[in-house]
Amino acid sequence: MNCRALVLLTVAVLASYSEAVIVLTTAAAAGTVGVGAATAAVALAGIGGLALGAGLGGLVAAGGRRRHKRSVEEVAKEDTVFNLVAASDSYGCALKLVCLLEAKPDDQLGEDDKFILNIFGREPEAPAVDALQSARGAYDYAAFMGHKFGADSCEKLFHTCSFQYDAMIEYVARLRA
Repeated sequence: MNCRALVLLTVAVLASYSEAVIVLTTAAAAGTVGVGAATAAVALAGIGGLALGAGLGGLVAAGGRRRHKRSVEEVAKEDTVFNLVAASDSYGCALKLVCLLEAKPDDQLGEDDKFILNIFGREPEAPAVDALQSARGAYDYAAFMGHKFGADSCEKLFHTCSFQYDAMIEYVARLRA
């Protein structure tokens, strides 16, 4: 496994959490703590991990449709990335984004959409039951549900994420800039 890439990904995901801690401010008049920005940073942390994972060449090289045997190193890298993404996706926003992207028609996809979709490919199949036990399995399931049942199902399935598509893909764009 490319240790340098793994360390960079881990630092980036942890930076998302530290951003949430730094933006906490106190409101003197009300005597309360403003956590709106902190909640947003935590909610979008999974998307940050997903975007960073998509940027790792080995993870997206096959585009979700593998026709060759993957090395142990490739499998380990992918597992590590998805474990980090799943651990930081406490509100399910990365799941919701994957679902919404798969629900979009090809002619409406932007560059940032395609960047994330490279992980899963288009027209994903339902993941096998044993695959659902892995961190990646949940994201494969989200991709399948978006493709098969559309954006409305994404909103219902991943209702714990209050962010809409525009805000989430804008976050991806900022990370890629």
